[in-house]
Amino acid sequence: MTQNAWILQSNPALFRIDDALQTLDEDDWEIRQYTGRVHAGDRVYIWRAGERAGIVATGVVIEEPEVRPAAIGTEFWLERAHGERLEHRARVRYDRRLDPPLLRSDLRYHPALATLAILRGPLGTVFPLTADETAAIEALIALSTEVAAGRRMAARHEEMGGCSSS
Repeated sequence: MTQNAWILQSNPALFRIDDALQTLDEDDWEIRQYTGRVHAGDRVYIWRAGERAGIVATGVVIEEPEVRPAAIGTEFWLERAHGERLEHRARVRYDRRLDPPLLRSDLRYHPALATLAILRGPLGTVFPLTADETAAIEALIALSTEVAAGRRMAARHEEMGGCSSS
């Protein structure tokens, strides 16, 4: 079976995704589209909708989608009954929280990502990614991680009063 990659979109007006990511290692995600194509082992990129939209975390689907209420994360729904509804849901294990996130405002200028389905038509919860789009996202995450590490090192260096060369 071919591993797929997806963007799963969360609307902060409905679900407190930032709080959920701080608390949960796994969560139950609604899979309203592509229910027959999302499978355990698929890579996922968690998208926060809204003013500062973008990819805020990554993970992997660890259970096949099935119709059921959410068993995890219901406390983060603004209307708790939403998580209790019978929906196609898949369990996702988070493996990275992105700080800073990959923002929509930056992704739309990337040559391989400017035509992402979520940028062209952001209505929905599940958006397929091509292999090229997945590779570009992974490259940006790696670059962002390196930049953040460099900034932390520079800040520590400044805190220690810098180094002088002799």
